Amino acid sequence: MKKILMPVLLIIIEVVVCVMICIIVDNKSYDEWEETTAVVSRVSFVGNRGGFRSGGTSCIFLSLSYLDGMHKVLLLDNYKEDFNKGDKLTIKVNNHNANDIIYPKYESYKVFVRRRNSIIVTTLLIAATAWCYKLKYGKKNSGLDVKSLLDILKEIK
Repeated sequence: MKKILMPVLLIIIEVVVCVMICIIVDNKSYDEWEETTAVVSRVSFVGNRGGFRSGGTSCIFLSLSYLDGMHKVLLLDNYKEDFNKGDKLTIKVNNHNANDIIYPKYESYKVFVRRRNSIIVTTLLIAATAWCYKLKYGKKNSGLDVKSLLDILKEIK
């Protein structure tokens, strides 16, 4: 019983930590921010505009104008969306500081990526736990060895 209790307890702890990370990582703190429309005044790319796997865009810099003359540069890292000059975007602006802005679609994407990465790491940790358990408590001779082959040959004769 002791052999199985520690790995199971460790796996339960890993799953609980993963669930807690997935719950904590959210963008609910921006719910109270004021939603407004911004106009893209300039788009800059770092890298080419192809897909991520083919070495495409890793950063997009958007120059936005919003709230009757406010201007801000917004960095979208590892985000794939087509933006053009003159596009209208829905952004959220901090009620206490008009210089703090976010693009809600990008924030949702970042939350998704963090949760996905947490699940991947947890899966790898569970697999490593199971592998270590198998190494320590698995059968030592879990296959055909020379002695068992000789025994089978003697029985056949």
